Amino acid sequence: MSRIAIFTNSIGSMGGEQRVVCIMANEFAKKHEVTIFTMNTADNKERLYYLSPQIKIKQYFPYKGDIVSFLFRIMTHLTPWLVYDLFSPIILERAYCPQSYSKKMNALIEGNYDAVIATSWQLTIILGEVCRIYSHEFKAIGWEHNSFEAYFREKYIYLYHHENIFKKNAKYLDHVIVLNHDYAQKYKKFLDIDCQVIYNPKSFKNEKKSKLTKKHFVTCARLVYSKGLDLLIEAFNIFAKVDKEWDLFIAGDGMLKRKLEKRVSELKLGERIVFLGHVENIGELLSEMSVYLLTSRYEGFPMSVTEAFETGLPVISFDIPAMIPFKESGGAETVKCFEVCDFAEAMLNMADSYEKRYDLSKNALAFVQDLSPEKLVKYWETYIEE
Repeated sequence: MSRIAIFTNSIGSMGGEQRVVCIMANEFAKKHEVTIFTMNTADNKERLYYLSPQIKIKQYFPYKGDIVSFLFRIMTHLTPWLVYDLFSPIILERAYCPQSYSKKMNALIEGNYDAVIATSWQLTIILGEVCRIYSHEFKAIGWEHNSFEAYFREKYIYLYHHENIFKKNAKYLDHVIVLNHDYAQKYKKFLDIDCQVIYNPKSFKNEKKSKLTKKHFVTCARLVYSKGLDLLIEAFNIFAKVDKEWDLFIAGDGMLKRKLEKRVSELKLGERIVFLGHVENIGELLSEMSVYLLTSRYEGFPMSVTEAFETGLPVISFDIPAMIPFKESGGAETVKCFEVCDFAEAMLNMADSYEKRYDLSKNALAFVQDLSPEKLVKYWETYIEE
């Protein structure tokens, strides 16, 4: 049995990363002693994703008392173009990863754990700095939940133009885990960091599978810019001028809801595009649909697609790097990134062919069987227990 610490920003807010962390923490806890350090405040949100009662939950507030870091973080939000394009990377590093943060992390983990997992870029950097500055005997693992492009190429977020901040510290970790082989190749090529690949788990088992016969498209996402729902609505508008029968259901909530609803109203598609809001039983919803649509501008390893595969839904998406494993499985069809006309054409082809839907569904169901937490934990244990 190993003592495992997982550092994460949140386990209470809505998002794929939070769900994945909780799923794997529960799986670790079947055999190991697990502690989650989270920046959530202490409230009932920690039970949102049904964490095992065996898991200890502790708060970690690296920002507390660091006024300079707080001011720099405000600067990065209010004037990102200045910070990312003009200022020294020291500003960005001081905003998110000053040595005071690693000092606090080291005090929490020193001598208490056999393995420490830091989720996503900022905490990975802080853990790497712990390893660089302090002596340590635990296995130090960075677990990256987004694509290489999102972290280092997407304008004015994460580490745009400042990948050296990541490289300087992450190279001191024992392992960096990424979500597909495309990402691993890019980390090696551009950062000279060797990465291991472990897919994310599916979030549930669903005995009920789609019959693929209802004329329903579906997507499940936070209604934010990165998820590309604006592109989906434009693609459906093109589709709807040809096909008068299929409808689109959108599950999820977010800051762009009113804007998206307004656009649907302008296009006079209110009877064919249905906003469902938050859906508690997503498996039940998906099993009543026939095709899943993903229009994200970037993803890490989209949990919504694993959920669609679990219910036997074929998937149409843009050809973002995150979709490579799903496309190669034969369960998803991709089109040129952000070309709504091409996306609409793919929708028409899928709607017109039950045989096409069936073939993709069969491949999706086969692929998702390898994404059970029980299977994936074995890969994790090779790095935790080596």
